[in-house]
Amino acid sequence: MSLSQVQLESDSSTAVIWLQGRGCFPWQLMRDRHEIQFLLSELSAWQVSHSYHEGNQAANLLASLRTTPGETVLQPAQFEEDLQSILVNDVAGQAFTRLVAK
Repeated sequence: MSLSQVQLESDSSTAVIWLQGRGCFPWQLMRDRHEIQFLLSELSAWQVSHSYHEGNQAANLLASLRTTPGETVLQPAQFEEDLQSILVNDVAGQAFTRLVAK
């Protein structure tokens, strides 16, 4: 599979700023930055944007699962009921409200 256009979303506003070429990049991560820049240069188009982590409930649920080292493959039939519900609501276009504490 060959990709030419990529839309990146991150819940880290710092990572978004770095990928957009703004702000100071930590020297400890320069090797990673150069590798990312090389990969992005191979694309015909890419865009990076910030999204609140609550905006992607399915990814948050998957990230919270305890897995063993290595690759974990889940088939839809194996999805927990919570994940299935999140995906059904997402496909239906249900909006998620983000609550902010003051």
